[in-house]
Amino acid sequence: EAALLALSHRIRQSPFDKTSTLKKETIETILKQKPKEQVFDFDKDIEMKNKILNLDEFGNTYGKESLKINSEKGMYIKAKKTENPKSVAVDATIRKAVRETGCLEILPEHIMEKIRVAKVEALYIIAIDSSSSMRMDKKIRFAKSLVWQLLKHSYEKKNKVALMCFREKDAKLIVPPTTDVSLLCEELEKLPTSGKTPLTPALYKAFEIAKKETKATPVVILISDGKGNVFIKNNLKEDIDFLSSVVDSTKLILINTENKTKSIGILEEIAEKFNAEHYYLEDII
Repeated sequence: EAALLALSHRIRQSPFDKTSTLKKETIETILKQKPKEQVFDFDKDIEMKNKILNLDEFGNTYGKESLKINSEKGMYIKAKKTENPKSVAVDATIRKAVRETGCLEILPEHIMEKIRVAKVEALYIIAIDSSSSMRMDKKIRFAKSLVWQLLKHSYEKKNKVALMCFREKDAKLIVPPTTDVSLLCEELEKLPTSGKTPLTPALYKAFEIAKKETKATPVVILISDGKGNVFIKNNLKEDIDFLSSVVDSTKLILINTENKTKSIGILEEIAEKFNAEHYYLEDII
């Protein structure tokens, strides 16, 4: 009631109207209206400051060009000594036996295991903050430009991408894991902004998608200004504690759309808690 009264004094009608304030019913209607959505275009040819978007700078590089050492499948490259070999390297075992005994008498201590190397596919789970706060300082434009570059990289490396957005009350999976970059780009271009920032719910949903992936190596890339105000539990601390209890070792990359002086520190805190990589957008674009 007090809020309605205060708002009625703030929102003035025309000075030529008979009444100087809006009716209570009108104010209630305004308050119940859904926040207006806005769609922002973005620069698809924006210059990057460095090669960070090659993902070669994102710690371990994932993708079909990447290699997984000691995989159960793949090309046999060398052998190692082990007590319980999964795959016996016969050639290396024979050489070791002959070298140590002078004959073909193979003893348990001569058994060698094959080390294989296999190509690894990646799944990039990109979660982009499309809440109202991202409209300020063209943050959503820069964020979309960054995602565009990630999609180009994924297309070149033939990786799968899942595209998420989070705004208002929850996070949504816009495009399930796919290699269809055209579909991803189409959804990115028409992505609107509105409402609050469900930051931690977005992290939870991204990690759940990662858990379901059985073939590719998932990498969660979250782009946000860090101004979360919708929670899974009651507050940020409880949410971080909850996520810590359910999240596995999925690789997490956080890209902060605020600069270092304006950042409120939430993404930095999450990065420290989950041993994630954290970058400011100003360092990239």
